[in-house]
Amino acid sequence: MRPEPDEAANGERTAEVRVGERMNSQQGFLVNQKLKQPKVAVFQFLPPSKPYCNFRCSGCYLLESEGIAGRVKKSEGQIIMEMKQLRTDDFSVLPSTTELLMFNRFAEMLETCESKYLLTNGRIVVEKPALLLDAKAAGVEQLVVTINTGDSGLVLPVRDVALQAARIALGAGLDVAGRVRVTPRNYDKVVEIVGGCIGAGVRTIQFIRNLVLNGTGEMLNGEKLRIFFEKLDEARKRYPLGGSGAYLSASGSLGGVYRKKAFRCGAGKSPVTIGVDNNIYPCIYLTQAKNVIGRFENGRIEIFQEFKNPGREDECPAYNWLKAKQEKLRE
Repeated sequence: MRPEPDEAANGERTAEVRVGERMNSQQGFLVNQKLKQPKVAVFQFLPPSKPYCNFRCSGCYLLESEGIAGRVKKSEGQIIMEMKQLRTDDFSVLPSTTELLMFNRFAEMLETCESKYLLTNGRIVVEKPALLLDAKAAGVEQLVVTINTGDSGLVLPVRDVALQAARIALGAGLDVAGRVRVTPRNYDKVVEIVGGCIGAGVRTIQFIRNLVLNGTGEMLNGEKLRIFFEKLDEARKRYPLGGSGAYLSASGSLGGVYRKKAFRCGAGKSPVTIGVDNNIYPCIYLTQAKNVIGRFENGRIEIFQEFKNPGREDECPAYNWLKAKQEKLRE
């Protein structure tokens, strides 16, 4: 795996490390603060018209969802109105879309949801860095960017764009967090990935297991998952939290089989996911007709069916369900 960033950027990298050290006290994913609330709704929505995104990542949990076929078209005003109703009903709202910065009223959406973080693939940040000033004015403190290490096997925004966006955000006084999708091609390269991110000033890193919605493609099996957690422990020892180290997180999609702490996913209870078709689903990866548990109308959520983890309780329920679907297709 080649160094990240390139060796030619050594001078730049030193400055970025200093910025990262100043932000060290803020390490951690700010979205986690919302996930601790008793009522959490992940609100999925798309721009009113195409293009729905400025890039097409492989395995997009939104554009490749079954619910996309029944999408309910909404204006930006309607989206904001529904967000406000959810807040009135005491829901902590997590905005979930392709690229929020594509919306004209993105700052109002962030402010309505009281979102301290902003998810992006980085492209618009690089093209229009001044947008971050509007995001900050709306209360955003952390930019969360998808980082493609180049060896995941997935089509994702190129590494250089993500790291350039990270540099811009750090320079604007924002904390930066990076998300890295884990596949059978990069599961054992955690230490190298973390070192590259730290070299670019990114000191909060979350690993997410790549989940295959359409049943094709390979997901991490038990043995590769075990090795991933071994490598994660190694990275935590090499780059300890504090000082010049990093905050390293394994998302719930990686399950709890090899975690040191107990893990149970509350999908279908809190959080729930409002699909782009206004159906309620257990989570962003389970937006299939078979997994509908409720309906969203006029800004209000109605749950009429319970979702149960279809496999072992300490494993990600989405992985359990998608793995069973994958195995059935192979029969």
